[in-house]
Amino acid sequence: MRSRWALILLAVVLTVSAWAQEPTRSRKRVAVLSFDAPMEFRTAQLGNVIGDMLTTALVKMGLEIIERQQLEAVLREQQLARSGIIDPATAVEIGKIVGVDYILGGRITEFGIRDESQLGGVIAQFSVGVRVKRSTARVKADVRLIDVRTGRILMAETGEGRETRNDLTLVGAKLFDWLAGVDFGSREWAESQIGRATRKAVDDIAKKISIYFPSEAEVIAVMSSDEFIIDRGRFQGVRIGDSFEVLRVSIVRNSRGDIVWTDTQPLGTAKVVDVQDERAKLRFTKRARDAESVKEGDLVRALENTRR
Repeated sequence: MRSRWALILLAVVLTVSAWAQEPTRSRKRVAVLSFDAPMEFRTAQLGNVIGDMLTTALVKMGLEIIERQQLEAVLREQQLARSGIIDPATAVEIGKIVGVDYILGGRITEFGIRDESQLGGVIAQFSVGVRVKRSTARVKADVRLIDVRTGRILMAETGEGRETRNDLTLVGAKLFDWLAGVDFGSREWAESQIGRATRKAVDDIAKKISIYFPSEAEVIAVMSSDEFIIDRGRFQGVRIGDSFEVLRVSIVRNSRGDIVWTDTQPLGTAKVVDVQDERAKLRFTKRARDAESVKEGDLVRALENTRR
């Protein structure tokens, strides 16, 4: 019973937290589900790995991602589907409970290394020590982005990554045996052929998602009329020379408290002049005509960057 009340309290806190942020910013909250993986790779937690890599990419885009542990706890308590591919009705229910705007999930449809030499066949089936002239690692995943307010599927895309090498010596008897023992945070995984292909697939997915979520950050301190600090830094991919549009955001609600309109007032453009791990300093390069001064809570949105 205590566990149930604790989860209910968690859901309330998450929802209140989301409401508290809405009046000053338009940054969206997203829940990323563990991806469905082919049966032979499920013991290797491959679905979690893809989900975690995508979560990192989305954080760098400026999205707020709910912690996986919180999401998993709520799904278990409510006995809701934990599958990467969920129906819109379930997504709406999950969204209401955990206080997010969107649910992102998917299914890994292809994962492996294929020998393109005269030997033929899938490399994962060969024994230790087999050398090939040419091989290609290929990773594909189908992804859905669901708006939890309406249950509408905003995006249904496929991300794909390939890594081709002209010479390869296998270090494990089978691909899925190697995955079961590899540390996914290690250089061994990151520099492996299949690891590089996975990264490319995740980057492809993130690029397609970025169309719906331009990279954004919030102004958290104003230093002068020309300089201010935002809540993103090098850990989120911000670098010196990046250019941002500065915006004043206002939200209109109806009598039920639902958001029905979002207005943005351009204040100008600014460039990153200094960066720390999770913070960056920007300086105005151009101001909009008759624009108000920047203040805490204003939004910055990434422009096409030209670093010099």
